Amino acid sequence: MKPPTAPSSAGELSFAVTGLKALACVAVCCLSLSVGVLAQGPAADAPPTALTTLDQKFVRTAAADGLLEVELSRLAQARASGGEIKRLAERLVQNHGQLNAGLQGIAAARGVAWPSHLGRERQAVLDQLARLTGDEFDQAYGKQLVADHQRAVASFDQQALTGRDAELKAWASAALPMLREHLQAARALGPNVTLGR
Repeated sequence: MKPPTAPSSAGELSFAVTGLKALACVAVCCLSLSVGVLAQGPAADAPPTALTTLDQKFVRTAAADGLLEVELSRLAQARASGGEIKRLAERLVQNHGQLNAGLQGIAAARGVAWPSHLGRERQAVLDQLARLTGDEFDQAYGKQLVADHQRAVASFDQQALTGRDAELKAWASAALPMLREHLQAARALGPNVTLGR
């Protein structure tokens, strides 16, 4: 390779300086673009978009219903007279606790406040069941489970189909088989919910 030689004339010198200026300008532009891209960070670190009004409503309802399901099932573990109900209640506490934890993570990432209490309607349901004992409690709890899970399956199914947030849709879709299984188990308690004592 031939070593570079010094320009032999003023014209060559001017051409060389102009070329170096152009090269320097290109380098500065590339560096500016690189810094801008790095400042933005990778796409994965970008904050998730805010939820639509309907998605927010789903999160709030599912969160409050999930909290109620855990509280009702804890109550059933203590109050139910039927062994089958107590076993189902134990499973529901665990399953709905896991569902709640997953939804709470999504809510926090989207800036949706997690409910700090059940709210008036749900608290009234819990209070009403807390006044019952024995077979009366078993019957009321069984009915409540069926009603709650029918509503949940319909709501989660709708969210999985029409929700706008991809992560929330995926979470709802993944939860549906478990909710359907809970509904089937609640219905299987039948009229004699104390079966299996």
